[in-house]
Amino acid sequence: MTVDEYLAPFSPQVRAIAQALRRRVKQVVPDVEERVYSGWHVIGYHVQQGKRSAYMGYLNAHEHFMTIGFKYGAHLPDPANLLEDENLKLVRFVTIRRVEDADNPALTSLIKQAADIALLPKMMRESLRF
Repeated sequence: MTVDEYLAPFSPQVRAIAQALRRRVKQVVPDVEERVYSGWHVIGYHVQQGKRSAYMGYLNAHEHFMTIGFKYGAHLPDPANLLEDENLKLVRFVTIRRVEDADNPALTSLIKQAADIALLPKMMRESLRF
């Protein structure tokens, strides 16, 4: 399934938010690999470092908004308090309701940090509790 096929059932507003978030992720992490995970109903992102690839997060379309989630979100410093968790152990996400929210500098920082942390060895990552 392509990204366009994944997004096709959603409203023009949700598709516009998705495109803005996709652009932001690709600007912040230029070598990111994007793929649709049909079973999870998300657009997933893998960050590359040489031959190594690590899953860093996802975009999830909802009826009226998008979420951008981070696999190791519990390890991310979040001074702007954007991250939500719904009692998840490790994953954290941000709800995006407007296209312009994709340009939030605090969100940009979270994306960059998520990519960096995904590539860390497990022991180093686990020592980063905030």
